[in-house]
Amino acid sequence: MKTTHSFPLVSRLLWNWPWYLLAFLAALIVGLSSSPFRLPGLAMFVLLSTLVMLRERLPEALVWPAVLLAWLLSLLPQTQHWTLEGTLLLASLACVLLFCSQFIWRLIRPLPLWLAPATPAQLLALAGQLTIVIISGGAALVNSQPRTPLGALARLFDLSLQIGPLTLATLGLLLVWQALLQPRRAPRLWRGYTAGLLLALALSWEIGRLWQPSLDLLCLPPASYLIVLCPFLLRDRQTMGSQQVGHLLAVVGSCLLLMPAFILSIVTPQLDAQMISLLLALAESLSLFSFGIAVRVRFFVLGGAALVVGGAIRAVIYTLANPHSAPIVWPALGLAGLALLGGSIFLTLRRSAPLP
Repeated sequence: MKTTHSFPLVSRLLWNWPWYLLAFLAALIVGLSSSPFRLPGLAMFVLLSTLVMLRERLPEALVWPAVLLAWLLSLLPQTQHWTLEGTLLLASLACVLLFCSQFIWRLIRPLPLWLAPATPAQLLALAGQLTIVIISGGAALVNSQPRTPLGALARLFDLSLQIGPLTLATLGLLLVWQALLQPRRAPRLWRGYTAGLLLALALSWEIGRLWQPSLDLLCLPPASYLIVLCPFLLRDRQTMGSQQVGHLLAVVGSCLLLMPAFILSIVTPQLDAQMISLLLALAESLSLFSFGIAVRVRFFVLGGAALVVGGAIRAVIYTLANPHSAPIVWPALGLAGLALLGGSIFLTLRRSAPLP
C-alpha cells in the first residue's frame, strides 16, 4: 500500500492533540504514583490508547500502547513480586501480539502518516523481543554462579534456565514470519538467513543450559549452519553481495567449527579431555572435507584436508606422550587416512568437472 499524507487526518490530529496530551499526562501521573490503582490504571490507558489508534486509523500510534505496556510489565516484579523469568515470558507473548497487530489493518482501512501500515508493528515487536533477549542474557551472566546439580529433564522444565533460549528462539521465529511477509526476494532471503542463525544460537544456548558442555560442542550448531549456508550464497547470482558474504561465512564457519576443538586439545589439562577434543577435531575436519567434496567448494576441501593432516600430526605427538591411548588414536588416524585417500581418488575421477 502506498504511504501518503492524509491532510484531513493531520487536521483532526492537530485539533485533538490537547486531549491526547492530557491523557498522556494522566497516564504518566498514574504510572509514577504509588496507589493501588497504579497497575489497573496503566492497563486502562493501554486499552484507551489502543482504541484511539483504531479510531484514528493511525498505525504509527501503536508506539503509545506499546510503551505503556512495557512500563506496566516492568512494574510487575516490583509490585506483584513476579519473577524476572515470568515477566520476560509474558513480555515475549506481548511482543508476539504486537507483531500480530499488523493484520488489523487488513480489516480496517488505515490512514498512515509516514510508514507502511505493517511497519510499526513489526519494528516494535522485533525491537521489544531483542530487548528481552538482551535482558535474558544479562540475567544469565549475573546468575552464572554454581547451583544445585539438576538432571537434564529437570533443567528442561526449569524456567530460569530455559527463558534465554526460549526468548532467542521467539526472536528467530518472528524474523522468519517477517521474512515470509516480504514481497521482495532479497529482503526475504537476508531476513531468513538471519533468523536461521538466531535459531542455531538458541540451540547452542539450550545445549549449554541442559548439559553444560565444552566450547567446541557449543560452537557446533552455529558453525554447522554457517557452513551449510555458504554454498547457497556462493551460487546465488541474483542477490547483490551474496557471494562476498558467502566467502566470509566460509572462513568464519570453518574457524568456528575447527579452532575450539584444536585449541582445547592442546590447552586442556586433563588427558582424557584432550583426547576427546582431538578426536572431535579430526571428525570435524573430515566432515568439512567430505562436505566440500559434496557441494564442490574448494575452500572446504583444501581446508578440511589440511586440518586433517594437522590433526593427525597432533594425534601422533599425543600418542607418543600417552601410549595408553594408542588403541583408540591409531584406528582413528587409519580411518582419517582412508577417508582422505578415498576423497582424493573421487576428485581425480571427477577432474573433468572442476571445483568453483
